[in-house]
Amino acid sequence: MINNLSHVLALKLYNHKVINKDDIDLLSYSFFLIFSYVIYAFICLSCGLIFHCILESIIFYFFFSLLRMFTGGFHASSEIKCFLISSIMIFISTYLITILSDNRFNSIFYALLSVSFIIILIFAPIDNDTKKIDKTDRKKYRKIAIIILFVYLLTILIFTYYRKAISFSIGLTIIFEGLFISLEKIRYQIKKLALSKQK
Repeated sequence: MINNLSHVLALKLYNHKVINKDDIDLLSYSFFLIFSYVIYAFICLSCGLIFHCILESIIFYFFFSLLRMFTGGFHASSEIKCFLISSIMIFISTYLITILSDNRFNSIFYALLSVSFIIILIFAPIDNDTKKIDKTDRKKYRKIAIIILFVYLLTILIFTYYRKAISFSIGLTIIFEGLFISLEKIRYQIKKLALSKQK
C-alpha cells in the first residue's frame, strides 16, 4: 500500500525527468519512510487524545523507533501485518501509560523492564528475514544500542521522580523491544528446528 504509492511517486518524478533512474529506489524508500512516520504520528496523536496522554504517546513512538533502528527484532512478513502490529502496539502502550499511574502495577512494570533490558543487552542487535546485519554493522549497532539503552534507563530514573508518565512511556519502549527480540529469537529457533527435521 504505502510501498506501492511511494514507488509510483518516484516513477512519476523519473518520467518528468526530475530524478535519474538510479535515484528511483532511494527516493521510493524516502517517500515510504515519510509516509510511514506521518501515518504512525497520526495514530500516536489519536491514541494520545483518546487516553489523554499526547506527549507520552509521541515520546513512546520516537524512543521506540530510535531503539529499534539499532536493535532489530521481529518484523512482520507483509506491510499490512506490520501496520496492524505497530498500530496495536501504539494503542496498547498509550493505554498502559494511563493505567500504570496506579502504583499497584509498578512492581510488574519494573520486573518486565528489568527482564527486557537484559534481553536487549544480551541479544541486540538481531536481524530478521527482511533486514540482515553484517559483521561490521553488528558491532557498530551493538555499541549504539547499548549507549541508547543506558541513556533510556537514566532518563527513566530521572523522570520517575518528576513525571512518572514519561518514565513509563520510555520504559515501555524497552519492554516492547525486548518482546520483539524474544519473538524473533523464538521464530529463528522454530525455523532452525524445521530445517533440521527436513535433513
